[in-house]
Amino acid sequence: MPQTTFAIDFTHESMTAAFVSDDGVPEGTAGFDLIDFLAGDSGGLDKFVALLIAKSRTAKDGIKTVVLSMPCDLDASRSRVVNFPQASWLNDQPLPELLASALNVPVVMERRAIINLCYDRVMLGLPDDCLAVGCYVDTHYESAIWHRGALLRGKNGSAGNIAHITIQDREDNCFCGKVGCVDLYGAGLRMRQLHTMIFPDTPLESLFERHGEHPIVLDYLGMMAYPIAMELNIVDPDFLILGGAIPSMRGFPRTLLEEEIVRHSYHPNPDQAGAIFLPSVASTTPGVICAAQYALTSC
Repeated sequence: MPQTTFAIDFTHESMTAAFVSDDGVPEGTAGFDLIDFLAGDSGGLDKFVALLIAKSRTAKDGIKTVVLSMPCDLDASRSRVVNFPQASWLNDQPLPELLASALNVPVVMERRAIINLCYDRVMLGLPDDCLAVGCYVDTHYESAIWHRGALLRGKNGSAGNIAHITIQDREDNCFCGKVGCVDLYGAGLRMRQLHTMIFPDTPLESLFERHGEHPIVLDYLGMMAYPIAMELNIVDPDFLILGGAIPSMRGFPRTLLEEEIVRHSYHPNPDQAGAIFLPSVASTTPGVICAAQYALTSC
């Protein structure tokens, strides 16, 4: 009997669920705002599990696996969410175990940046033995590293995380518990602040299209570039994949961002080429498709 992958893709504000066939076709796609899980008397986790149980019963074919694409820190074993500020009801919960028991199928959970990087590497045709960094700028920074045939996960599963580099003399509180993290100044949170405070009469989706060369926007791009360049300096990859919701916005000045990254980067030998910059395919692909592909290939 045909079977599908039940893919659940989280962003920092919402969740999308779909049944994805092996050839990458999603069916029954449905979206949910994370804040809605806190409404009413029952807890967010109970609502989430009940929703997925109900959703699974609508699958036309049998479900062979569930995959969770998470935009947050996970533990090294990928069995628990460490810190998901917008969905704290998932923190420290054995999510794969709970869902596997409720749905009676295997459950895979992974960081969204890793899933996107795996999808990008395949779709961009990058060789298996390359060294590639994927940087995705959404509400927060997300990043991952592919190193010579395997994902570089690190001791705690968070290798490549550039979001919480602290900026000197900045004292804004970050959800991670530190102050002055670059995540507060070069990602989506800061962009929304600029929209509200500086460009309130411009639709958010048109901010870069209309104001891409404004000095305040250029400063923002410089801050966005800073941790990405630091990642380049440390890893020295063959390829740098740039994506996420922010660089995918209409009129985003990608060339200016890349110039800022290069300006902050270090090349000890000017005769040697630096990393090849590539646009992310995953950033313009439904996240459920990326997640299902990851579950199929066990990248």
